Amino acid sequence: MDKPLPGLPMEEIFAMARQALADSPLPFFYYGRALTWAIAKYYMTPIEEDGELIAPYTRLFHKPAVKDCLHPFGCYVEYESVFGFKYVGLFLCVWMGTLCNQDPSGYIIMDIRTSIVKHVPEVKFLTTERPPDPSSY
Repeated sequence: MDKPLPGLPMEEIFAMARQALADSPLPFFYYGRALTWAIAKYYMTPIEEDGELIAPYTRLFHKPAVKDCLHPFGCYVEYESVFGFKYVGLFLCVWMGTLCNQDPSGYIIMDIRTSIVKHVPEVKFLTTERPPDPSSY
């Protein structure tokens, strides 16, 4: 029989969300999204158990962990609109799962130019700390 999952360490989760938000370019208004990201990251991060690394999510649902939530909260992403134009946005909460109530699940991002929060199906994670100039698109 499987061992029960450890309880969610809420103090650790709150601290992780506060630190992620402080490290991001986003205002405190997005603390709720940072908290959602921190919980997802906690459940998707593999931990050592009986000599092997396994994520709590995998133990619970018998599915592979979603690695997108391991990206930093507030990192820059690029997404393509339905019209084919590319925009640069802020990555807010990578893993949506069933929280998005969409099939397929997607990403929540904030467009830098308009400050509009959007749900998009796919993003490309940028490795630079600063986004490219939006006027270059």
